[in-house]
Amino acid sequence: MQTRARYGAVPWAVVFFATLALLIVGTGAAIALGQSPQQTHVPLPKNGLLAFDAGTDIWVVNDDGTGLRQFTATDQAETSPYWSPDGTRMAYWLRPTDDRVPGSIVIADANGVILRTITPPSGVAFPPTGAALWTADGRYLVPGLEWAPGGTDESNVVLSTIAIFDADSGESHTIDVGIPAVQVRSTPGGQLAFGTGDSDLGLWLVDTDGQNLRQVNWTIPTNQGSFTPDGTSYLGQADGPDYPARDLVAIAMDGSGVRTLVPGPADDVSPAVSPDGSRIAFPRSKSGSNDGPFHLYLVPSQGGNAVPIDDRVEIEPRVGTWSPDGSHFAAWTPGDEQVVIFDIDGGSAPVFIPSPGNNGRLSWQGVTP
Repeated sequence: MQTRARYGAVPWAVVFFATLALLIVGTGAAIALGQSPQQTHVPLPKNGLLAFDAGTDIWVVNDDGTGLRQFTATDQAETSPYWSPDGTRMAYWLRPTDDRVPGSIVIADANGVILRTITPPSGVAFPPTGAALWTADGRYLVPGLEWAPGGTDESNVVLSTIAIFDADSGESHTIDVGIPAVQVRSTPGGQLAFGTGDSDLGLWLVDTDGQNLRQVNWTIPTNQGSFTPDGTSYLGQADGPDYPARDLVAIAMDGSGVRTLVPGPADDVSPAVSPDGSRIAFPRSKSGSNDGPFHLYLVPSQGGNAVPIDDRVEIEPRVGTWSPDGSHFAAWTPGDEQVVIFDIDGGSAPVFIPSPGNNGRLSWQGVTP
């Protein structure tokens, strides 16, 4: 269930700092992008810093690839950064060098100054590699999953309890949902959503006080998708006998059903909804093969014809992240060795930033105008 860091044959630091000089110069040729659907303009935060992990530290960069700098610098491994909804704090995972030792959660301000370190409560262990996500109101942090004490990446027991931490005080309370809970995250409406099982199948909802537990869907994997900003739907990928290729679908959060947004024959996966809810960015394999290659496509949120952003840039088939104003989109190149930032509407060339050994986490800071 846990994504483990991967390292290439070439030392990542050599690649990273060799590329850093080029990034500082900020050169790049303009290219023509595919025409994208009309964007609905709504008030949105300004773009802050894109955060990602590389090796054992967290780095931040501007949306145009400039201003790259190290956010953490310790002898431990910091991974999986997530900005708070208001952009003033970052939560990240502190991974011990010994995988037998549980991880912990660190909260830092926007300058990297540590405000609080959160350790698991009694009877709960954090996996060495994990992530903690903010609730929509920025009040709580919730780990993506929790283990019984003594678990390892090779042998662990996923708990049915969900620990919820107050971001200001560090105090916690737990709720028991009765089934192993994985991929725990907050919905736009403030409830917690989660899947279960090795395939993260199904979608359950529960309030942060443990009330109103209900199952929304039984069959759609919930490990690679996103919620619409209004909280009415979860967009995911469907496969199985009813889907010759993986299709993009919308799961109604009221339980009323599943609607296909983008049908085959292409293999479409990992949809990410734009901040204003008007567009969906997703990786597509035109051949219909699960092995790719995958390229970034856009489609209106109600479905329709998808258009490529740049069919020369191959990406990983996982959920990327939109910039807060919806002008840029960040994803990973194959092998997770680089972060690539696409200028969705402006027409600038994609920017590539080395991030070998990353845990596949990207988070964009929103800055209030």
